[in-house]
Amino acid sequence: MYGAQSLNDSCPNTGFGRQMLQAASLVKGRTELQLITLNLGGWDTRIGQGGGQADGRMSQLLAGFSNSVNAFFTDLGGDASRVTLLAMREFGRTAAENGSGGTDHGNASTWMAIGPTVNGGIHLGNGWPGLQPSQLRDGRALAHTIDFRAIYANVLTRCLGATNLSAVLPGYGGGMVDVVI
Repeated sequence: MYGAQSLNDSCPNTGFGRQMLQAASLVKGRTELQLITLNLGGWDTRIGQGGGQADGRMSQLLAGFSNSVNAFFTDLGGDASRVTLLAMREFGRTAAENGSGGTDHGNASTWMAIGPTVNGGIHLGNGWPGLQPSQLRDGRALAHTIDFRAIYANVLTRCLGATNLSAVLPGYGGGMVDVVI
């Protein structure tokens, strides 16, 4: 049986930390495994994000995520070469802080591809729109510059060998983001 037992003491003792160690155990124990999905909730931080303070809710969430991902790859050891971790959010946040010290639902968001085979860097899509109110959608939210399906297309093709993207991404006829993996 595969479990969260690990010698990796750097992993946070949280639900997500335990899920990450279970995922590492599965990767190490099942070479035919192709896909694992996990969920890390709690990102709906409309209030008290912290505004750059280490004790703010957003800072705590990011630290927990970062520490769990680090523990995951550390635990994988040599098996890490078979793994690409894709982290995404289902919605973005507004560019400006609201009156409660948080941010409201927005449009564009950050996606991260993490792993030893990832061609690192920052890809801003078709030009950085800027953060001035006139450059934001409805004066508040960052506008999309990449169709999220292009990122999925990249991962599905390059990591999983998918050849019929329309079966997985119905109605999508666009290309891939070429710099991710």
